[in-house]
Amino acid sequence: MIARALLLATALIAASSAAAVAQTQEIFANRNVIAAPVLRANVQVSGDLVRIGDVIDNAGSAAQIAIYRAPDLGTTGSLPVAQVLNTLRAHQVIGVDTRDLKEISVTRLARTLESKDIELQVARALERRNGLGDAANLSLTFDRDPGDVRLDAGFTGGMLPTIARYDNRNGRFDVTFEIANENGAAAKLRFTGTAIETVEGLASNGKLHPLQAAFADLGGAQCGYCTPGILMTAKALLDREPNPSRERIKEAISGNLCRCTGYQQIYESIEEAAKTIQESKR
Repeated sequence: MIARALLLATALIAASSAAAVAQTQEIFANRNVIAAPVLRANVQVSGDLVRIGDVIDNAGSAAQIAIYRAPDLGTTGSLPVAQVLNTLRAHQVIGVDTRDLKEISVTRLARTLESKDIELQVARALERRNGLGDAANLSLTFDRDPGDVRLDAGFTGGMLPTIARYDNRNGRFDVTFEIANENGAAAKLRFTGTAIETVEGLASNGKLHPLQAAFADLGGAQCGYCTPGILMTAKALLDREPNPSRERIKEAISGNLCRCTGYQQIYESIEEAAKTIQESKR
């Protein structure tokens, strides 16, 4: 009876050991299996190079090897599979599962800055600078139409103005932005042109500009048809010359026609506004 029990225990131990050995062998066998490289039908890249790891799965140590130049920013190109296979063989990548593909498409990702957004950011950079008003009341003319600007997809930062210059003598602006990259580098964009402030920008926080107040009090505005142009011309004059003579005022607004006032009230309104502005600075 004891002998039979011992034999049964031995058999059970042997069976358990065999199962454990088989399981261990299976684990090691699975670890040693290398998955075959598989061709991808659609590839997206964020840089200017296409690498082996972009076009196939399971590329192993060859994944970072560059093999093609990427298409232009935001565009898609195609590569014949036969050409891709020849290129891969040159780098000792063989046995690729093509999945019966004839060609693969490669898209270069991009970030697009639309022209309307660029204009808005330039206006914001110039806002309240050297006598300008709110960004919403600025009319910009660029020396060169910026159009839509495309950047590598890695440039994810906002448009940070690093230089913003405005010369109120001639209306010229010069604005430079930096856009940060995920890797720490920055792209620089520069825009130049002229900025014109519309009459809606004169008032600030619900309070009339001294010119507007003086025109209203002294009758410088009657029918109102010519008033916006005269106000902006007068503002440009006072920005350049805080205390102009009557002759300089006449010269400055000589290009503005008024059929109602006879100009006398306009001259007086501008002179009164100049005094108010000077007193506010004391």
